[in-house]
Amino acid sequence: MNSNKIKVGMVLAAGLGNRLRPLTLTTPKPLLKIQNKCLIDHAIEHLYEIGIKKIIVNTHYLADQIHTHLEKYRSTEIEIITSYEPILLETGGGILNAMKNTIQEQFLVINSDIFLEKDSTLPILSDLVNSWNPSKMDGLFLLKNHTEINYSYKGDFNISNEGKIIRSKHTNNFIYIGAYIVAPSFFDGYEVKAFPMSEILFKSDEENFQNYRFYGLELSSKWFDIGTLERLNNIEGYLRNKNER
Repeated sequence: MNSNKIKVGMVLAAGLGNRLRPLTLTTPKPLLKIQNKCLIDHAIEHLYEIGIKKIIVNTHYLADQIHTHLEKYRSTEIEIITSYEPILLETGGGILNAMKNTIQEQFLVINSDIFLEKDSTLPILSDLVNSWNPSKMDGLFLLKNHTEINYSYKGDFNISNEGKIIRSKHTNNFIYIGAYIVAPSFFDGYEVKAFPMSEILFKSDEENFQNYRFYGLELSSKWFDIGTLERLNNIEGYLRNKNER
């Protein structure tokens, strides 16, 4: 399934979760639950299903709670490595910091505040891993057509005929959903500091996309962003209705 293409996963779990207050005043966002399972455990499960057993988790806000929760994996074959950030480094800085200070190789990264619903017997991230080609890619990003999402989003990218992501000045059809593979070369020229992934990704515009090795892959299954209380309630309602059918 993975054929050892990708050996290391990373779960982004350092965010403040401000838009989920009051729930996140005392509980870090990755420890909120969907279907009686913490969000961070859903993410780790997705990685484990495709054969990834070494998983880095970056932490910052209420980090001790997350570290304590992750202790349960000590009795499993999953190796959890925590990457604590005294100063929040955002998505790009957090990944680069983990690469420089733990394992310098390609990572499969997943946000802890998304929910991916299975639509087949195959692991959700298997297409991402199987499509990864390090000889021509520095990054491969799962994308979702923004018109298929219940809440309002503007698109981030289009996909070229060869599969590259292009940020248009006009209409963009796809958003990137928080699951992707990146090689250390993706961060060439960057030092560890606070910056979002979009700072690099958005350079792949209509004039310059051929200069970058950034590719996109459309996700066919359902995807939910759990960034706000409204969206958390939406997914809980969707899953409840589905189970009652």
